[in-house]
Amino acid sequence: MKFLEIIIEPLSAFGTPLKGDTIFGHFFWQLIYDPKLINGELSRLKETYGHEPFVVFSSAFPRLKEGWLMPRPSLPLKYFQTGSSQNCFETLSKRKEEKKKKWMLVKELKIDLKNTKFLNDTQAAELLRQEIGAYFAAQEIKSFTKRLAQPHNAINRATFTTGEGFAPYQLENLWFLPGMKLSVFVLFNEKVLSLEGIKTSFKRIGQMGFGRDASSGLGRFRVNSLKEHSLPPQAEILYTLSPFVPRKGEYKRLWYQPFVRFGRHGSWLVLTGKPFKNPMLMADEGAVVKCKEPKGPYLGRALTGLSKAEGDTLGQGYSIVLPLEGL
Repeated sequence: MKFLEIIIEPLSAFGTPLKGDTIFGHFFWQLIYDPKLINGELSRLKETYGHEPFVVFSSAFPRLKEGWLMPRPSLPLKYFQTGSSQNCFETLSKRKEEKKKKWMLVKELKIDLKNTKFLNDTQAAELLRQEIGAYFAAQEIKSFTKRLAQPHNAINRATFTTGEGFAPYQLENLWFLPGMKLSVFVLFNEKVLSLEGIKTSFKRIGQMGFGRDASSGLGRFRVNSLKEHSLPPQAEILYTLSPFVPRKGEYKRLWYQPFVRFGRHGSWLVLTGKPFKNPMLMADEGAVVKCKEPKGPYLGRALTGLSKAEGDTLGQGYSIVLPLEGL
């Protein structure tokens, strides 16, 4: 398998977070629309995906010149606290500050807890501001993302009015700093997919829009470049790059934050009368897995039985993993 980094630049707000399983869903629709993007029959690839995935996507992470900003591993706070104090107030204050450090600066595609810099939102935004340019020099930036509420109202498509009642509601959109870059990592079988096919698919997704309200202009991005990396080595302790569903009995220990995916169909399946998929409990990106033996470069399993409208619906329950040291 090949390991690829796709660097994208957001051009609009996003209604749906760029998580690996959702990216997989958008990519799979591209394969349905254009079978020339793959070598082989898509139905055959779906059958083998459960034990031999031909593609696995990571979530999107902020890209810096010297590396990436990734979520701090979902480990107990004791693994990040340094030093000790007999002063109870000082200990609690340090713990409070440590809890705010939700990000880590990853300079290589492996993680050493002993030599990793952990950052809070303001510190992470400052690193990005320095790279984006002097435009933001005079502004105080506390985060590299901002959530803004956008008003909506239900419209009767027959009369193009709000109907008898007026019931406005708000949805939050996610904005990134202008000029900011994001990295999506892809693990793929080079016998099935080509670099050009992946690039073409991502360009189309960026033009059409990603996630909720894409038809209203949300989820637009530009593909800046593709970069190949060597495969991450296998290890017993691993860090996950996207939400995933663990296989039963493969792990000694698992630290994670739960994430519930309330999936929704795209394209013509929205019109079946059953647009929503069954909820799926997953371990969010940033989980730490201690395996019984060295594993990698991915963990997890395929997701099936997700839909009442389409029995063949397939979901990504896999995650690309990086070795984690210093635990």
